[in-house]
Amino acid sequence: MTDTREALRRALTDQTATADLSPGFAERVGDAAARQTHRRRRTARVVAVAIVAVLGCGAFVALRASSDDSTTRVIAGPDGVPAETWVPIPDGPLSPRDSALAFTVGETVLILGGRAEPGCPAGADCAAPQGSPLTDGAAYDPSSRTWRPIADTPDPILSASGAVVGDRLYLWVTAPCPANANCLQSGYEEFLVYDLGEDTWSRLPNPDRLGVDLLLATDGDRVIAYHSEATGGVADLAYDPVTGTWRELPVDPLQPGFDRVVVPHDGDLYLFSVPTPASRPNPGDPGNYQASVLDADADSWRILPESTLPGFAATWAAFG
Repeated sequence: MTDTREALRRALTDQTATADLSPGFAERVGDAAARQTHRRRRTARVVAVAIVAVLGCGAFVALRASSDDSTTRVIAGPDGVPAETWVPIPDGPLSPRDSALAFTVGETVLILGGRAEPGCPAGADCAAPQGSPLTDGAAYDPSSRTWRPIADTPDPILSASGAVVGDRLYLWVTAPCPANANCLQSGYEEFLVYDLGEDTWSRLPNPDRLGVDLLLATDGDRVIAYHSEATGGVADLAYDPVTGTWRELPVDPLQPGFDRVVVPHDGDLYLFSVPTPASRPNPGDPGNYQASVLDADADSWRILPESTLPGFAATWAAFG
């Protein structure tokens, strides 16, 4: 791989160079990826950093897939490259940072928060950053290829899950525990909303039964707040932006379960969950994803057929 590394290094330092990768490169990458399946989350982070580095330096990078395909596909390059190719976006107004949050509201991309210090990848022999997260952010308009600063977040954000309703971004965040405050953990939960049109942040009321590490989704009209793990009898929540009130959803029949994900579609809510080992007929068997659906205006969940897919951090999305 020495020749490959050298080719990439030249491409990243020379804005007119291309990376002429040796035949069989794609196959070697595929083999390496197969060996590293269990480290996919860390790999995704590394790939993201590499892409940012390419775009940040404005390099022109082209990859040759294999000896069977002599064409060179442009994946990133300066203005003036042919249509239907990737081009770098203009430099933004934010300082360099690690682990920033990114959301799309309509056609606008929002980048906010993050840390000024380099992060510590999972499994690495280093300490996580101790400084407070940043609070500034910026909005990018792809149609005009322009950036603009946005209002600072009310508090630094350690982590967040978001959902968009109209031109508003709703965030369930974990914020650092203030100095001298009596926090049970290192952070506290907070429900925030950002209004893109008004460029304002607001704090919203938390539900009466406060959930820790809630994840957000939206069915178009409401914000759905659900638990990533439910040990039994735990109700997920729905927030109505019009009335500003929370209500509990019916308790789903798949509990106890973990790796839970709610996917709204056509007014219905689909829930995917993995049964805990203790709740499986044979605790030693792998836990396959189970599913249920809460039809629009229904008062109970309907169980769907069980899949044959073992559960582990899947990403779900609705198409058609």
